[in-house]
Amino acid sequence: MSSAISLKKLSLENTTAAIGVSKTDPTIAVNLKTFSVSGNFAFTSELGSLGLPMELHGGSFSGTYTVNVEPLLTSSTSQVFLTNWTVSLLDSANTVLRRLSKTLPGNTAYIQDNILSFINEGLFTQINSDYYGLGLYFNSNFTGMGSTNNGIFEDRSSLGDAKSYGNIRITFAKSEVVP
Repeated sequence: MSSAISLKKLSLENTTAAIGVSKTDPTIAVNLKTFSVSGNFAFTSELGSLGLPMELHGGSFSGTYTVNVEPLLTSSTSQVFLTNWTVSLLDSANTVLRRLSKTLPGNTAYIQDNILSFINEGLFTQINSDYYGLGLYFNSNFTGMGSTNNGIFEDRSSLGDAKSYGNIRITFAKSEVVP
């Protein structure tokens, strides 16, 4: 059983906490690095799931993200927002089912402690209770590189009449610097 933290709880708190934070703070050094991220979904989703979590059975995800690693290296903060990201969610036939990207409205991504999160918080559908997200739980002191067997895709969304609900575990994920 996964010991995952609800992505919605994290995302709402982080969004509130991020208001008023200056991105031009001259005391924070900038050390941008781009990482590739990839992994696999379990072959079954949580009981009662429907929609996208069911379609991701045996699928995978892959993409890249860019982050200022300086705050991660110095442990001066517990949350660092990603500056750019695109992660594709693929079914078992490698068809892209959904994409999380900075260019899409309502998407946010960050590293908080050892959690790498990519989230859509309902701005796309204009319904604030809608959200879906990918959360990867790495070992402590995560600075962008590592692997894990602990993560979850959580979905509480609806696009028109198509309801999607539930969770599917991540069976393996890795994040590494792009050369």
